[in-house]
Amino acid sequence: AESWFKQMEQKGVSPGLLTYNSLINAAVKAGDRARAENWLTDMKRRGIEPDGVSYSTIIHAWAAANDAPRAEHWFQELRKSGAATEQTNSFCYNSVCQAWARAGDVVHAASLLQEALDARAEVNANTFSAVSGCSLKLGRPEEAECCLRCMQQDGLQVPLRGLGGAEAVASAWAQRGNQARAAAVRALAKDCKDMSTARLGPRSRGGKHL
Repeated sequence: AESWFKQMEQKGVSPGLLTYNSLINAAVKAGDRARAENWLTDMKRRGIEPDGVSYSTIIHAWAAANDAPRAEHWFQELRKSGAATEQTNSFCYNSVCQAWARAGDVVHAASLLQEALDARAEVNANTFSAVSGCSLKLGRPEEAECCLRCMQQDGLQVPLRGLGGAEAVASAWAQRGNQARAAAVRALAKDCKDMSTARLGPRSRGGKHL
């Protein structure tokens, strides 16, 4: 991609948005996230406005590398730029939120999740589960259960297994001697599955709070 870019410049052809997005993507695939950032900075210097793809490629790259602060930085840059679409916003909320959860920072993860819900972004099941699992690791079954209930309200299937699933949250309550609450959490997975077959119409995206 870079050799092609140099050939274009030698021929006097000005690179455009698609060219830069290709360069950013190539840098990310090569594991060179800093170079991807440099390409985005260079395109802005040339007066070419990055779009949601430009930013989200870099955001996801840092999130996948478990560098939540850097992913968050570029997410903020995306939102300040005005280039965010509903789709890219949702994609980036999920990526960054999961990165914070993997880092064990439940405060940042839960805060961003709540922000996503308030913004009516499309939060996926992996994000809810990641924040739930992070809460459990820190001994906070109340917050973990809240994530599962928000997941259910959003029309997503509550997982029974997994680090942040219903069984893990239920076990945490059982270890505290609260068998009734453990049973109620286990029922979430079954109830949500039953409801998903009967639910009609678009999902409601307002009024959920962690």
